[in-house]
Amino acid sequence: MKNVKIHPCDNFTAPMVCFCPGRAGTTKKEEKRCAIFLMTIISAMAGMTMTSTRASATGCARWRRKPPGGRSWGFLKRRSPKNPPHGCKSPRKRANLFSDLVDQIAARGVILLTEDGEPFAYDEELGRYRPIPQLTAWLANFFPEITTRSLLANDLREIAQRLTWRQDLLCKRDEFNRSKELVNLENGVFNLETGELLEHDPRFRFLPTRSEPATWKTPEYINCPTFEAFCRSSLDGDPQKRQLLLEMIGYICSDLTVGKSAFS
Repeated sequence: MKNVKIHPCDNFTAPMVCFCPGRAGTTKKEEKRCAIFLMTIISAMAGMTMTSTRASATGCARWRRKPPGGRSWGFLKRRSPKNPPHGCKSPRKRANLFSDLVDQIAARGVILLTEDGEPFAYDEELGRYRPIPQLTAWLANFFPEITTRSLLANDLREIAQRLTWRQDLLCKRDEFNRSKELVNLENGVFNLETGELLEHDPRFRFLPTRSEPATWKTPEYINCPTFEAFCRSSLDGDPQKRQLLLEMIGYICSDLTVGKSAFS
């Protein structure tokens, strides 16, 4: 036999032997590939484990030795590729993912954006909105860790941009602190006209400027010995003067401007 060429097959299942008698024009690259493959077979038959990076790059399979109990040689199987992360998905799938994340934020009702694009986040504990210095950092802390791990910095900027497209999240600046008769307290929202204490709610749209670091208590639980001592010493213990002083303090703490004079 002349010009016997042995080279690996493309499907990584078994070597293929091609007999090309009298064939001319064999390239140097083909000869080198066949030589590498023959060296791998000879090394394996001698009991050695050899892995050729060059052979793997050209399509040759790697040999492995089976555990004791039967000496045989075979080809390694290709590993199935893992699912790519979110950043490696197609543009259409990434766009759908970002839209779903934006819908999750909108459904929570915890963020508003003004007409000039400034974001405000709702603090459920204090019942008020506060400005967000950096929206991407807020988004990274808003999502669960398993979601944040698969998002890049560009992904967070894309989500922040998509939030500005939502009309239901837009809010004018004059819509904050609109209710003049309401005061935001630590334990609820107090109505100055009805004397009712309401629960915190994002619909009131309070800012820190209309939030007082105080709690509402019913009159029977109010105990202010310093104030009562002042009323006895400076107001001669007059109950009408005491009530007028309380009304003046309440008027100053509110945003109401309906009063014509401070004293009557």
